[in-house]
Amino acid sequence: MYKCPHCFHPFQKHEALFRCGSIAQVCSHEEDIAYNTSHESPLSLQGHIIQKTLSKLEHFLRRDKESIPCEICARLTRQRVCPHCHHNLSDVFFKADFVALGFIAERPQDLDTYVTYLRKGLEKVVADDIGYGLKPELSATKWDIYLERAGQKGQRPTTLHVRFYPLHPDALPKNVYSFDGLILFCDKDHATEGRPYVPNSIQALTMAMEKKIKMPVALVYSCFETLAMTLPSTHPLFRSSVSRKQEGERISSDMLAYTGYWFGANVLQLLKRYFLRYRLFCQSFTYPEEHPFLANSGWHIEDPFVWILECLGKIKREKNA
Repeated sequence: MYKCPHCFHPFQKHEALFRCGSIAQVCSHEEDIAYNTSHESPLSLQGHIIQKTLSKLEHFLRRDKESIPCEICARLTRQRVCPHCHHNLSDVFFKADFVALGFIAERPQDLDTYVTYLRKGLEKVVADDIGYGLKPELSATKWDIYLERAGQKGQRPTTLHVRFYPLHPDALPKNVYSFDGLILFCDKDHATEGRPYVPNSIQALTMAMEKKIKMPVALVYSCFETLAMTLPSTHPLFRSSVSRKQEGERISSDMLAYTGYWFGANVLQLLKRYFLRYRLFCQSFTYPEEHPFLANSGWHIEDPFVWILECLGKIKREKNA
């Protein structure tokens, strides 16, 4: 079973439709109602959707399973689309394990910065640790990250496709439960001592919930520089990579205590009430400037990303214990 990266509807491979790729002078272009009703930027005319779907037996018996002739112009097309919203599917869609991560932040630039530094962190810090290598040439947009692990004994390589979806606390979609994981930025920009404040990302998400969230939720603070002055030098946050389960749990426990101090006990109650699996993280986009190996890579940027993939069973860190 596969999941559309646009509408999140599940479907089998043989249920995917095809879109004719011929130009308008060769084949009829038409209005795609399914596409226009599910996309923010509707298109007036597009290639013809081939309505014929293959049965499981037909799909199994076909020699060329990657193309089908158009009903109108008879030209072969390889462009598959989602059977629900007619969103174009990439060439590697059926070869990759897809993960949808929602990213909730008040400032849109936070996700842009995070993904930029995450790519660098995956290249320099944890690529060998998780057994996957970054495949930037496969990324269609800046929100897509492809990771690949070499196959063993003649097996095909395993490809992991992770897409980030920018979400604003004031406009959360109704299908928020369809994501595989969530990353919430919870910085205390508006907090004042003595006045408990619920971060907008947490408040908006819990208000939109109708039931408990089962997916892994990472709550991220970008205030390591501030905390570094109060933490002992042996604290795991001072290490370049948190690879052990106990270290991650200690960081989360410490950040949970800070959360209660900054925002009040009501935030801790919200976390316990609505989130089944959550962990707190602390990172930095600038520390340590003096370390040449980690320069421009950020500090612990990759931790929430790797933890969510571990929770989903997609990766396993070699040093995790």
